[in-house]
Amino acid sequence: MELKFDEIQCQAMADIFVLAMCFDGHFSLAEEKVFHEKIEELAWESDLSPSTHVNLSIARARDVSESLEKTRAYLEKLVPVLKDPKVSAHVLLKTEKLLHADGFNAEEAQLLNLLKSLLR
Repeated sequence: MELKFDEIQCQAMADIFVLAMCFDGHFSLAEEKVFHEKIEELAWESDLSPSTHVNLSIARARDVSESLEKTRAYLEKLVPVLKDPKVSAHVLLKTEKLLHADGFNAEEAQLLNLLKSLLR
């Protein structure tokens, strides 16, 4: 059974994926490829195109990734719409895959652990 996501959930997931991609301050081609796959999987249905949303999200992600406190506050705004157990499991799985696309470092581990703690 395929999961269906509403517009708000798609946008929140896209924001988390963008944050994951920006968090270590390094964009790789491998990460970008996985990122675009994840966005396409969302079956986006919104007046705002995925690319427009992502472009807006990149600036937010760059700002909040400057500190763990800002990152936590940002994620705390996103995760309430992702609390369904199946949805949160999906978000964690896809985020982890994205983080591992170009290797996995201590900063990315912090982000993943923070996301896991907030989605419980």
